[in-house]
Amino acid sequence: SSGINAEWSLRPGELEEFDAEICREFLKSLYTGKFETIDRENFRQVSKLSYTLQVGWMKENCLQFFNGLMNTAPDNTAVDTDKFLLEEAVEAKQFDKDRQYLDALAQKKSSNYCIQDVTITEKMLEDLTNLSIDQL
Repeated sequence: SSGINAEWSLRPGELEEFDAEICREFLKSLYTGKFETIDRENFRQVSKLSYTLQVGWMKENCLQFFNGLMNTAPDNTAVDTDKFLLEEAVEAKQFDKDRQYLDALAQKKSSNYCIQDVTITEKMLEDLTNLSIDQL
């Protein structure tokens, strides 16, 4: 099975919002079964494509990447990583009807009670004040 849902219901121009190179790599991955690299630069588009085209194994790869970032050891980039995760989870809420990213982030944050998490959460909440209601 190629992992492709034959029931795609794309609106005209829906794929135009995606970077052409990411689309090429994504379509190639439908044949090879492997996307070269999911990273912070392409995560949002790859994740949204996987939901738009209903490619289950790619959705799972994106969730694994997201969870991997959540489970990295805190260092001097922890605030940036948590901010990235929160921004991506909020953005994904628009297409991820199951709220997998938000739920994974909430579960992880509710299980951590160290001082650094409190500081990170305070910084993230400070950044949330800059978001509109539609972005939340």
